[in-house]
Amino acid sequence: MTIKDLEVKLDEDGKPIEPIVKDVIAEKASAEKKVADKTIKTFTQKEVNEIVKNRLSIQKKKNSKNVDEDTIEKELLSSTIEGYEVIIKGVIEAKKSEMPNDYLELINKLSLSEQYEFLMKQDKLLQEKKKIPNTPISKKGDNKGKSTGFNKVKVF
Repeated sequence: MTIKDLEVKLDEDGKPIEPIVKDVIAEKASAEKKVADKTIKTFTQKEVNEIVKNRLSIQKKKNSKNVDEDTIEKELLSSTIEGYEVIIKGVIEAKKSEMPNDYLELINKLSLSEQYEFLMKQDKLLQEKKKIPNTPISKKGDNKGKSTGFNKVKVF
């Protein structure tokens, strides 16, 4: 775009009616000057390949460390889970031994966690049913000298 290509409308005094046109021309000229002043760095394909190769090797090293750490953590968690599973299976087998045989067929069809939940729920219900109230104990001095009936002997 050159000055000749633009049509500028002038008023009666000869001043441009649209000052934006003047600004556009000035901006374009300064942009062209800046581009000419700067030297643009270009890379050969070999240099680009080398840069990419270096960055990839750095990322691979970081990722391999993360994979190793994750593998160790996974093995640790797996062994912990297996230990808990053995404990839970022991508890379930102990609780199953107390159950009637009719229930065992149904219980064995459940998953391990469902078996545990069911058996713990049943155990809690049985515990609540087995609660026997404590025997009331009288405090000394409540009878005020009256006989409680335990020491009476009938004489014939």
